[in-house]
Amino acid sequence: TSLSDVYVIRLRFREQLASVPGVFGYLVGWLNGLIAPLLIISGICRRSVVSLGVGFAALAWIYLMSGTRQSLIMLPFAAALYLAARRPMRSSVYPVAATAVIVAAIGGYLVTGNPLFIGGIVSRLFAVPGLLGQFYFDQFAEGPPMLFRDSFGSFLSRSPFDRQVTYLIGERYLDNPATNANANLYADAFANLWFAGIVIAVLFGFVLWILDGAAERSSRAAVAAALAPALLALANVGLTVTLLSTGMALLIALIWLGGPAFFPDRAAAQPADAGRRVVRHKARASTAQISE
Repeated sequence: TSLSDVYVIRLRFREQLASVPGVFGYLVGWLNGLIAPLLIISGICRRSVVSLGVGFAALAWIYLMSGTRQSLIMLPFAAALYLAARRPMRSSVYPVAATAVIVAAIGGYLVTGNPLFIGGIVSRLFAVPGLLGQFYFDQFAEGPPMLFRDSFGSFLSRSPFDRQVTYLIGERYLDNPATNANANLYADAFANLWFAGIVIAVLFGFVLWILDGAAERSSRAAVAAALAPALLALANVGLTVTLLSTGMALLIALIWLGGPAFFPDRAAAQPADAGRRVVRHKARASTAQISE
C-alpha cells in the first residue's frame, strides 16, 4: 500500500467496520495504539527480539488493513519522546524543539520538493488540527453544544444534529459529506461544553498525574515512548476517545499492574545493585575485624 492510496484503503476499512459489531473498532484501536507499541518498546527494554518482531508485524498489518499513517508516524515520535525523557529537561525545550522540527520539515520540502516532509509533520500535527479547531469554533459558537450526545451521553438525550458532528463539519466546511473531520482535544471539548470545555486541560492533567503515580517503578523514557499513540491521537480526537478507543486508560492500568515487567528501569536498578554490593563488602570487612 503506497502512501498515496491510504485514503482509499481508509474509506474501505470504515465501510467494513460499519458492518461488524463495534467491539472490533476498539480491538483495532487498541492493537494500533496500545498492544503494538507496548510490544515494541517493551522488547527494546527487555532486549526481546520476539516482542519486537511481533510488535512491528502488528503495526504493518494495521497500516495495510486500515491505511492509518499514524502507525508510521508513531515510530519516530516515540523515539523522540524516549530520548527526551531519558534526562529531565526544562519545559521550554519542548516548544523550541517543536519549532525546530517544523523548520527542518519545511527545509526538507524546499530542498527536495517532496510534500511528505510537510504533510506528515507540519500539516498533520499543526496546521490541520488548528484549522479544524477554527471550524468547530465557528460551528458551535452560536449553536447548541453537543453535551456528549453523539457518544456516551446519547442515552440521556438525542443529538441536535441528524448526523455525527465530524461528518457535519466535513460537509459544511470541506464540501464533502464523506469527510470525517475529527478534531483535536480542545475543539472536541468546545463542541461539547462551549467555553467551559477549557476544563479539559485540568482533566488531562489529572490523567497524567495518575499515570505518573502508576509509572513510578518503570522506566520513565519507555513510558513516555509508549504514550506516543495517545499524544498523537489528542491532535485529532477528544480526551474520551483517546482514553477509550486509543487505549490510554488501559495502558495506564497495565503500567500500574506490571510496569516494571514491561519497562524495567535498568538505570535505577544499577545503583541499587551497587549499593547492595557495598553493604555486603562492609559486612564482610566487619566480620573480618571481629574475627581478628
